[in-house]
Amino acid sequence: MNMVRCMLCDKQVPKAFWPEAARWTVHVLNKSLTLVVKDKSPEMWSGVKPKVDYFRVFGCLAHVHVPDQKKTKLDDKSLQCVLLGVSHESKAYRLFDPATRRTIMSRDVSFEEDKGEDAFSESEEEVMESIEAVVTDQEEEATTPTSIESSNEVAPVQAKTRIRRAPLYLQDYVTGEGLSEDADVNNLAMFISHEGLGSFEEAKRDVKWRRVMDLEIEAIEKNETWQLTTLPKGAKKIGVKWVFKTKLNEKGEVDKCKARLVAKGYAQRQGIDYNEVFAPVAKWDTIRMVLALAAQKGSSVYQLDIKSAFLHEEGGKRFLIVSLYVDDLIFIGNDACMFESFKSSMKDEFDMTDLGKMKYFLGVEVLQILEGIYLSQEKYACELLEKFGLQNANSVKNPIVPGFKLSEEGECARIDATVYKQLIGSLMYITATRPDLMYVVCLLSRYMANPTDLHMQAAKRVLRYLKGTVELGVFYKRGEDVGELLAHTHSDYAGDTDDRKSTSSYVFLLSGGAVSWASKKQPVVTLSTTEAEFVATVFCACQCIWMRRVLEKIGHSQSKCTTIMCDNSSTTKLSKYPVMHGRSKHIDVRFHFLRDLTKEEVVKLVHCGTNDQVADILTKPLKLEVFLKLREKLGVCEVPNLN
Repeated sequence: MNMVRCMLCDKQVPKAFWPEAARWTVHVLNKSLTLVVKDKSPEMWSGVKPKVDYFRVFGCLAHVHVPDQKKTKLDDKSLQCVLLGVSHESKAYRLFDPATRRTIMSRDVSFEEDKGEDAFSESEEEVMESIEAVVTDQEEEATTPTSIESSNEVAPVQAKTRIRRAPLYLQDYVTGEGLSEDADVNNLAMFISHEGLGSFEEAKRDVKWRRVMDLEIEAIEKNETWQLTTLPKGAKKIGVKWVFKTKLNEKGEVDKCKARLVAKGYAQRQGIDYNEVFAPVAKWDTIRMVLALAAQKGSSVYQLDIKSAFLHEEGGKRFLIVSLYVDDLIFIGNDACMFESFKSSMKDEFDMTDLGKMKYFLGVEVLQILEGIYLSQEKYACELLEKFGLQNANSVKNPIVPGFKLSEEGECARIDATVYKQLIGSLMYITATRPDLMYVVCLLSRYMANPTDLHMQAAKRVLRYLKGTVELGVFYKRGEDVGELLAHTHSDYAGDTDDRKSTSSYVFLLSGGAVSWASKKQPVVTLSTTEAEFVATVFCACQCIWMRRVLEKIGHSQSKCTTIMCDNSSTTKLSKYPVMHGRSKHIDVRFHFLRDLTKEEVVKLVHCGTNDQVADILTKPLKLEVFLKLREKLGVCEVPNLN
């Protein structure tokens, strides 16, 4: 602590920054020489002499370069800050901006180590108040729920409770230290949303928002959400917060305003205040299967916006299937009376909105026509291009160049991971209706921890491909001959240049379109192409078991064993004949699992030619003509002709 006190006093840094001084002190001591190990610390541990050329005086004046694209001609070329140490996440300095009272990161910095005391012109009390204000803002923002509140919204994915924001001119230096409210940066943002109001004080002055708040209170009282009680001795009360949201329809137009009174759940402690949290959420695989079955049977799909729902079944030829995603609900059936009965029963129990035929669900546009059901995300794709500034970029015909390889190591410059993570997260969501993007997005997601310029260029190529194919989606056809599951599975061999692991993939087809697909790096290093294919086939078989059970639950049991197409003859033969020898003994467990499924007639492995292997598009970069051919087999196409 003597070093901490000296650092604070030397540059007259307020005591509120003592944790930063302590962090820098520990960092310096860990790289300092010591007599105990003969002046070789920490070289004795790592075997490498530590570099100290980046050391600077704590609290000294620092000038952060502002990129040209983040400033106008008359703006300052640098931002005056104070050094607080170095980042433990990247090769950048931690800096405090006295003007905005925010902590930022940057590598492009020049220092004046003999200056620093004039940077803190305000009193220590003011500095402490500003720091507390930042923490309070972060806690308030952390209460924003991650669940989807309406049928016209897509669930934002939140990796952490801390919200990462920054001034527009410092987007390249975002580190998550609770930055500017005006930022366009969202942690792993899934889509561009139309936000509501920012505070209760602002909302209560607006008649429109006061009305929706009254409706929320009425719903809470009607559903008996709260119960008045006495706070037990020693218990900690939990506050509440208003969250406001503007709902958009499939055209991007304002649909309605919603207000939610939510508890500040972040104040609770797991294991003390709660044990388990659960929200009913249907997987995208389930939703796509329900829609594919609706298309196959020629049934209409309807939509409700409610608080919660349940599964309703009736015997005979009449059926009603309900799929629930938190408070958004879709249902299909073949009897109008059952529809009305179900909606009436829901209205008796919950406050709900009847949205009619399904048109827009979780950010996905749904087109129901006589020939089938078409799913797309054109609106989201256009917003994504605009967000990342590629709305006017030249399009390309494939998302990745054939033979293109990526790796963690390389000579390319490292980039800030925040924007890269946002881009990959956004692309990941669009794979809900675009299986043709699954491989390249999963490939790029492997490098989110430490991306380079090359990784960003590859990700932007995906956006350029998206630019020319925004209108593509998945089409499920009507007809009795397309009601059986058909699976394709494939694997490359040692395709990852960093660890030589292979990539597994599968795709399930139903009603003429893909309903489930995946591309994932295998968890083990395989010793042969047969083993790699076996790992991929077992991966596919596990998904097949789950999908068959879901189909059985919703009244569409598979009459036959599910066919899995595999282009590796050794894998198909081993699944049928119990012949184990030295070359296949190391895959014994997977062998027996797949053998049992084959014997029980749950799955059947069938050999197919490489040119007919649809899952190839999820495993590796392909030539353009092959890519387009397999994309069509996935059911990915433009909007069907309505004439």
